[in-house]
Amino acid sequence: MWFAPSNFSQVSATVKGMYIPFYQFEATYTSAYRAKVGYNQKSAQTTWKFVYGKADSPVSALVCASTSRRECLLLKKFKSWRTTKLHLVGVEELTSDSFEEPSLEQSFIHCKETSHPIKRSHQNWWDVWKEYCEQDTLYKQEQEVRIKALKNDHKADVVSDVYVEITVHDLRHCLVYLPAYLAFYNFNNQDYLVAVNGQNGYLFGERPYLGQSCLDLVKKLVM
Repeated sequence: MWFAPSNFSQVSATVKGMYIPFYQFEATYTSAYRAKVGYNQKSAQTTWKFVYGKADSPVSALVCASTSRRECLLLKKFKSWRTTKLHLVGVEELTSDSFEEPSLEQSFIHCKETSHPIKRSHQNWWDVWKEYCEQDTLYKQEQEVRIKALKNDHKADVVSDVYVEITVHDLRHCLVYLPAYLAFYNFNNQDYLVAVNGQNGYLFGERPYLGQSCLDLVKKLVM
């Protein structure tokens, strides 16, 4: 096991409260799929059957929109943000003459403190959605869903060669600022970052050594 270096206790951190921009996306997508379902025989051989079809499913994704790529990589590990009563905007509403941008105050999901942390700048919603799709996150999720569904629907022992083609429609989005505390520190001329969820205290971070939890790490830095 690795332990903290003896001089790590001398490291100090700069802790900043910030509102990090995210986009809440919601949509419906149609998945056209084809696959092979297999049935194991007593002869140790598998009998295969080709299947295909279409299925509609909802999708909901909270995606970091900060212009800081490093922060996005770290903050996307947080799975427990609470976002309620958001007004999601569709493309048709965006192009309507009567459309009004929500006020900035409506976009903030506040933490318990009364201070006003720094607000990070955000990317365009379409660029964020496009990057999310390019990561194949939705494709991989749908593949996993189809495999489980095909096994269940066809009473199959195994599913193979699953191919899905996804068409997204009724896409809506909302810009929301979520509270976080970011701790920046330098150790051995290397910069590190620790993030704390401003809603529930969940934390995740970069550390220069193994064998110690991020919670212990933050305590060393800020106490």
